[in-house]
Amino acid sequence: MSEMENPKQIVEEREKEALEALTKENSVQGLTEWKNSFLSKKSPLMQLMSLMRQIPNELKAAYGKLVNDARNAVEKAFEEKMKKAQEEALKEKLEAERIDLTLPGRSYSQGSINPYWEIVDEMSDIEQASFSVPWSRESIRQAVTSDGIYSVCALENGKVAGYGMSLTAADEGEILNVAVSPEYRRRGLGEKILSDMLRMCAERGARAVYLEVRESNAPAASLYVKTGFTVAGRRKNY
Repeated sequence: MSEMENPKQIVEEREKEALEALTKENSVQGLTEWKNSFLSKKSPLMQLMSLMRQIPNELKAAYGKLVNDARNAVEKAFEEKMKKAQEEALKEKLEAERIDLTLPGRSYSQGSINPYWEIVDEMSDIEQASFSVPWSRESIRQAVTSDGIYSVCALENGKVAGYGMSLTAADEGEILNVAVSPEYRRRGLGEKILSDMLRMCAERGARAVYLEVRESNAPAASLYVKTGFTVAGRRKNY
């Protein structure tokens, strides 16, 4: 007698096997492992539908309903038990993390701003004072933390007096920005910052370095020409 001569009995046995194993699991982890064993595509219960070809044509509809009913019953039992296990796990977690309000509270010392972000904020202040269309504070923060962008800061008495940012990609470099605080201008600080950035670009493999400057920004244009830059092109309405 072949296995499929009594399909109803086979379906009922596999359903019973799955439900009996389910009664032994109460934890979320145990139920998850049970699910992998009894509700995965390769599990005996889920494989029942693949045996459809062994069922006579006139019985296939009834067999399909039998299998689906068994699967639905097992899945429903699992979902109910998993829900209960998750609720119990959450309850235990909350109980373990409960704060005893009868205990005295802890005192914490007030923190301070990260010096790194203080420098970025000072760079932003100089940016606002130097350009008619300045970068936003957030744009500067994003730039100094981006891969491939390198920053140079000149400090005077612990404060940022000027800064520059450059980008290196493959064998090309680009000067993104050079700015000096108004009170420190005309002291050669911009030239020193630019020289440091050009050196950094060269050290990172740049064979050519580019930048953009408005024609109306005569001091900056003069600085760039002085350090060896030449006009490669003009952009309309820049």
